[in-house]
This record gives sequence, structure tokens and C-alpha cells, in this order.
Amino acid sequence: MKQITPNFLAIFLICCFMFSSQIEAKSKPQNGPPPEAYTACKEKRHGETAEFMNPFGDIITGTCVKGQRQLFLRPDFPPERKKNEQRSSRQAAQQ
Repeated sequence: MKQITPNFLAIFLICCFMFSSQIEAKSKPQNGPPPEAYTACKEKRHGETAEFMNPFGDIITGTCVKGQRQLFLRPDFPPERKKNEQRSSRQAAQQ
């Protein structure tokens, strides 16, 4: 059996590290508003209304408010995606 070379071992460990950091980054919950909330208020003033489409295809409407660094959209109705998805799953199962 061939002996494992130091170069192969180094490359293998680097690949493992990169893969594990990508998984960790995806599993962390997002803190704060999504990027779309900042973009929606980019040309607006505090108190003006705006909207954006989230990654799920929902139109989010709200008011631009001052954050720590810039304006962002505060939703009129905070998303309740988990409840809606559970409700949809139950309805689909009943049909």
C-alpha cells in the first residue's frame, strides 16, 4: 500500500475545512433584515413606504425606518413562513 504524502494530506484537510465551513454558514440563522430590506429603502426617506419580493416570492410591504447605519424596510406584517408552510403541508395531506 502506498504511503500518504504530506501534500495529499494537506490538500485533503483544506478541502474538509472548506466543506465544513460552508455547511456551518448555511445552518446559522440570519440576524437582522435581509439585504432586500435595505435595497427597498435605498432611494427613500424615513417613514416612506416601500416593498420588495422575498426569495419565496412573497411581496413584503412596509415602512422605511432608520437602522444603525442606513434605512431598511420594516414589514407591515412580519412574515410567518413556518406557520404558513405547516398549514400548507396539513392542507395538502388532507386532500
